[in-house]
Amino acid sequence: ALASLIAFPFLPDQIPINWGLNGEITYGGKEHALYIGLIPLLLAPLYLYLPKIDPRRKNYDRFSKYYGGFGIFLMVFLFLLNAIVLSESLWPGHISVSKVLPLMVGIMLIFIGNMMPKFKSNFFIGIKTVWTISSTNVWNKTHRLGGLLFFWCGVLFCLTALWLPDNVM
Repeated sequence: ALASLIAFPFLPDQIPINWGLNGEITYGGKEHALYIGLIPLLLAPLYLYLPKIDPRRKNYDRFSKYYGGFGIFLMVFLFLLNAIVLSESLWPGHISVSKVLPLMVGIMLIFIGNMMPKFKSNFFIGIKTVWTISSTNVWNKTHRLGGLLFFWCGVLFCLTALWLPDNVM
């Protein structure tokens, strides 16, 4: 949020806010930089509050290290997204967004895939369906498989980001 606030007076009236799969960039008013910068400030307290209202709050003690790690990872990820928006607003073309974003998403999927089997049954993080919420056994099996799928999809994202040309990406 501070970076967005400091950069705000120097930003052009229109800044890139979305990079489409077809390579098309969508622009929005420079106030979007402030919104993007505020997201972590809004999510952080919510992230800390959610375990207190979860009916399965006792389970968080069993995976609090991973819940906290995911929260920190999410804040770093959002900071990097904000940095990309600010950088591309001030110095367009400085970053190869079509390479960096898929690489970041791939790393995020790998990270989540590694953590997912460690998540215990709860209502706010993980794969939540009627079946996973109603059975600890189904929760564990789903998150074991989901973790593997997230991990390997992340690896695929990273490989394609590094080796495929932009127009194929």
